[in-house]
Formats: sequence, structure tokens, C-alpha cells
Amino acid sequence: MMRYIVFCDDPFFYDVLKSLREVGSAWLFLVQEPGLADWLEKRKAPVIRGKFSAQSIYKRAKIGPEDRVIIALSEIELFDPILASLSEKRIRPSLLLTRNREAVDLGRSDLKVVSCADLLSSPLLWELRAISLREKTREIHRILGKADRVLILMQDDPDPDAIASALALRTLLGRNKLTAPIASFGVVDRPENMAMLKHLEIEVERIEARHLSDYDRICFVDTQPSRFPAKFPRIDVVIDHHPEEKGYQAAYREIRSNQGATSTVMTEYLRADDVKISHRLATALLYGIGTDTAFLERGTHPGDVEAFSFLYPLANHNLIRQIERPEFPQEEAGFVQKAIRRWRIEHRLLVSHLGRVPRQDMVPRLADFFTQVEGINWSVLSGIVDGNLIISIRNLGKTGNAGSLMKEAFGSFGRAGGHRFMARAVMPLKVFKEVFGRADERFVRDVIFERLFNLIEQEAIAV
Repeated sequence: MMRYIVFCDDPFFYDVLKSLREVGSAWLFLVQEPGLADWLEKRKAPVIRGKFSAQSIYKRAKIGPEDRVIIALSEIELFDPILASLSEKRIRPSLLLTRNREAVDLGRSDLKVVSCADLLSSPLLWELRAISLREKTREIHRILGKADRVLILMQDDPDPDAIASALALRTLLGRNKLTAPIASFGVVDRPENMAMLKHLEIEVERIEARHLSDYDRICFVDTQPSRFPAKFPRIDVVIDHHPEEKGYQAAYREIRSNQGATSTVMTEYLRADDVKISHRLATALLYGIGTDTAFLERGTHPGDVEAFSFLYPLANHNLIRQIERPEFPQEEAGFVQKAIRRWRIEHRLLVSHLGRVPRQDMVPRLADFFTQVEGINWSVLSGIVDGNLIISIRNLGKTGNAGSLMKEAFGSFGRAGGHRFMARAVMPLKVFKEVFGRADERFVRDVIFERLFNLIEQEAIAV
């Protein structure tokens, strides 16, 4: 029986190939990273472990002339040694698969190099997918169609993915800002997000819990009802890509925690319903996917790549450049200096506590900024805003889950969670003092460092 032999270094490629494989074909994954091998085995995928540079992995795979070899890699530098080893055995790969085809320059015209976007752009694959999507959009229209006023609610600090998804849902429903306002209990105060609202002319209303009963239907995008302290009179539609929360019932619920952005889900809905996507909406959705996946570099699902590829030619890239480069406030520069003076870096973990900051968006912004520090896998920044301790974490490594890490470390003291690559925790400062005894700045930093480091070490030992 013919086999597909796949050299793989990223779970992303497993998801891509799983959707394309032929019925009755056998698959074998050759993997050198232990965490990925464990991940594949949990999904019942046949795996051979070993270094790509070692001859033993090729012997154990027993690659024959009838087999089809696919080299699917994110790390471009791994192509050459694998190709050299295969060449010695006179084995020619059938396909070289990568995230970015243009980044691969092997100097060999006889080898077929394709990007994931190339594979996923098949019209037949999309039409098959659209059948089930249209059933979902019909259900959304049935639930919301006859309501006079529909509230589209986002998290307290809406990010580009939430804003774009809310705008997309309103477009899907064929409504305007009067019959379907986009709202939040909080405010948009991060400079990039404010720039997005300004350049794309999107209005976000601030709402209070006492006004929820003014609406005939309530929808949640890029968030879930159990994340709010408010009691909702009704819950009609929930569309999100964060881990599923318990404790609520909804007439319609679509939770895709394996995807990188809610904007991906909304793009698929619009396409399935043949809704015209304007340049403005395409720009918002492209930016929403881009910000939540670091422009397809982290936490990416094949659906994110397909949606991004579809939106790319429709979007206004000049506007995106303007949104991405808002003015850098002078006050923030001072906190960069403070964070550097106070940071603690050990074992690839960077932690710094800013003390009191004027806006909570400064904490995740600086957590992003310090991911550029050489030699770290985790960037963690904290600050105090309005009596709350805000902690933001970024995961640059190939293992570990930032969301589950923050839940375990701080979930019992307040709210905590997020994605594999980014997460945050919010807890009252008085609770921190009650639990740990004090809250001076160096002490806060060290408590955060020790709790996170111990959990990271435990996970590493378990692997």
C-alpha cells in the first residue's frame, strides 16, 4: 500500500494535510521535536521520532519507491539536510510544503514547493465546506432576523479581532449601527485599536448592564457570557475562538478554539452566504486575523490561512500600515525604561513589574515589545490599574500554553486565561496583598516569576 511519508516540524501542517488526504492512504510522520511527536500521537497519527540529521530515522521509516515523501516545514533551514539525506538514498520528495513559498530558495527547479495557501485555495474544497456553513448562517438569520434591535457585544477591552468580527456579524445580518450597535462594557483605549476605529470609521458604544433589557437579541463575538460579571436577560448567539466556557445556554453557539481568530469564522460565514465584502470590512477582518495570529506566525489553523488569502487582495493595505503605526506616547517611553531596570530574566523567562500605569493597554503592549529580547521564550509584564493587578504573558516557544499557565497560576485570585501564545490575568490588588502579604514592586515581580517558572518547569519535566 502506498504511504505518505511526512517530515514535519509544526502541528499546523498536520491540520492542512488531514483535510486533503486520500481515502485509504496510509500516513507516517517523521518528527524530531518531542512535544510535536506527543501531540501527533494523541491524535492517533503514526509517528517515528528522531533527528532529521540522523540516518536511523530514515532506516526505521523504510521509505520505498512506491511511497510519496512530503517535507512540510516551518523552519526553512531544515530543508537542505533532509534533501541531502534523501538524495543519498535516491529518494525524490513529491512535495515541499511551507508557510511561505517565497522564503524557500533551493536552487532546484525539479522540486515542487507550495505554500499552505496554495493547497487550501481549491474551489472544490471550499464548496464542500460551504454546505455546512450555509446551514449555520441560516440558523443565525432565523434567530436574529425578526428582532428590532440586536446588541453585538464584545469584551471589555475590544481588540481588532473582536471589532472586525462584530462588524462582520452586522454585515451578515444586513443591519446598521441603529438596529445592531456594536458595544462593550469597557472602552477602546489601546492606540492601534483606536486608530483602527478612526481609519475604518467604526463606532463602538459603551453600554451598562442596566440597559441590556433594551435589546431584543444579544450576541457575543470573540468572547463568551461567562466572562462577564453581568447577568444577561438572554443569550442568543455566541461566536468565539477562545477555549469554551461553561455556565451558560445560548440559542446558537460556535466555539472554534482550534482557530487563530474569530475573524476567520466570520469571513467563512460571509463567503458562504455570498455577502459582498467591502474594502473596509476586508481590511478589518484581515487585520483581525493578522493581530491574533502575528500575521500567520503563531496559533494558526488552515482556515486562518485560507481566510487571510481570500481577504488579502480585497483589503486596503495602506490603511493597515497606518493602523499598525500609531503615535508612540511619550509617557510610554518612560515605562519601557522602568521595565528594563526592573526586569528579571532567568531560564528564558522575562518578568517585569511596572507598578502603577495610567492605562491597562500599556501592559500587553510592553509584553509584546519585550518579546524582541534575545534568548527568551516567555515575556511577562504586569502593572496596576484602577486597583487591579494586570498580568500579560507572551509565549514564543514551541511548547507550553500561556492561557492554561495563567489560569493555573492566578485563576483562583481573579480572572485569567487566553490562548497558547498570549494570555492575561486580572485580580484585585487587595486580594494579592491578602494572599501574599504585601505588594511592593520587586516582591510582586518575584511572586509572578516564581509561580510561572515553577509551572513551566513542571510541564517540561512531564514532557
